[in-house]
Amino acid sequence: MKLLVVLEHRFFQDSDGAVYCERVVDYNFIKRYLNVFEEVVVCGRFKTTDTSINRRLRVDGENVSFVKLPDFKGPLEMAFKYLVTRGIVNSAIKDCDAVLLRAPSPTSFISLSALKKENTPFAVEMAANPRTALNATTEKSILKRIAYRFIQLVWIKHAKNVCMSANGVSYVTEHALQKEYPCRAEVYGESERFFEDSYSTINLKSSHFCSKKKQKPQNSIFTICHTGYMDGTTKGHITVLDTLNVLLKRGYIVNVKFIGSGDLLESFKDYAKKLGINENVKFVGNLYGYSEVQKELLASDMFLFPTMSEGLPRSLIEAMANRLPCVSSPVDGIPELLNSKFLAPNNSPEEIAQIVEYLIDNPSVREKAAQDNYNKSKEYEEAVLTPRRNRFYTKLYNLALNKNLINN
Repeated sequence: MKLLVVLEHRFFQDSDGAVYCERVVDYNFIKRYLNVFEEVVVCGRFKTTDTSINRRLRVDGENVSFVKLPDFKGPLEMAFKYLVTRGIVNSAIKDCDAVLLRAPSPTSFISLSALKKENTPFAVEMAANPRTALNATTEKSILKRIAYRFIQLVWIKHAKNVCMSANGVSYVTEHALQKEYPCRAEVYGESERFFEDSYSTINLKSSHFCSKKKQKPQNSIFTICHTGYMDGTTKGHITVLDTLNVLLKRGYIVNVKFIGSGDLLESFKDYAKKLGINENVKFVGNLYGYSEVQKELLASDMFLFPTMSEGLPRSLIEAMANRLPCVSSPVDGIPELLNSKFLAPNNSPEEIAQIVEYLIDNPSVREKAAQDNYNKSKEYEEAVLTPRRNRFYTKLYNLALNKNLINN
């Protein structure tokens, strides 16, 4: 049985035919689908570049092939390449036994119309919330706010449509995304034809958990860590810098380090200089592989993540697995992870600074929060999530074996 997996990621191919991804996806990621299906066809945008390819995340491997979509970025480029992209997707769907979409994404948007015309069972892994991801409240331009609002409404409609149209939907959250984007199994009950589940996309092995964190010496610098791509402002980098500024003015000896990179890296550096806090800020850059990230987490005292939009953030769960007290925002699935007293209702620097101060000043509270986070993170261990993923993929596999159920 052949599964077509439609991803939102970009892929790169070198002169030897090896395929790489810039973020998240590698062959181990694809192997989760091979636990059930005999062959996986990865469909995504392919980008050609003269610069050297980062070879950390290699995707190709045994029983994996690729469907190459033209590269596009943003709604305008997507519109220009829509017909060509849809034609490629249509052919790929006809050549496979089942389809799995990672949604919401431009590629899932293009694939949905084709799937509705084919007698091919498909499932969705719902990983994000377009309502929060496309919130333009920080935009000063009225025209930009109107444009963002229009795009937001289109993507919300798509997310609801894809969930109600799919045979199966798995959400990264336990409750949050299900409420906003219900599927048929959620509304009408589960059957052979329609089913649902929930599991994170994270891949935490037993060795990835920190069994015991070292005690912090008194009067040492308190280090706050943040992880997130710097392609936009939704991960809260500016809010972290503003919070650090508040803490320093109140006399706390605090540093912040950012893991990640992106187009806005230099602007974040400039903002730290503008605030006069750049000596207390370290930009680590991109780290590849969990072991590299874990080293930075273990050398930190707290994880701060004032994000504006998430499904269920992997970076937050990784921090929890390393026994860090965490402060975040109450958006999407995050309240399923953290105690509400560590969530800033309005996500403002002043609110966040108050929570951070409380944790700094109360080591016993900090230690209990870290332990609670560790206990919660164990629910996302690979040994726990793999059976849930396999159960979901097996339902899609069985439906592909018995396609006549789709029309009943």
